[in-house]
Amino acid sequence: MVVREHPVDAFEVLGIVVEEGYRRMNIGVRLLETAVRRAKEKGYRAVSVAVFANNKNMLMLAVKQDFKPVKMEYHAKWDGEDIVHLKRYLA
Repeated sequence: MVVREHPVDAFEVLGIVVEEGYRRMNIGVRLLETAVRRAKEKGYRAVSVAVFANNKNMLMLAVKQDFKPVKMEYHAKWDGEDIVHLKRYLA
């Protein structure tokens, strides 16, 4: 898992990769939960994640973890793939 922290209010998950043989073991869920917990501990107000629109598994995972779509970036990838930006606001 790779994250980027902005000193004011941004905690951004830059990437989560689970090797193919280890998928469907809730590793992605635990990684995303860890990012949210870390952001809360550090006093951030939200966690952001950007997901390629064709990555249905990650999109479903983020939505199940209370992330909400906040922005769509069309033709962002070199092959024209779109990016969905999601954010989870922390209490």
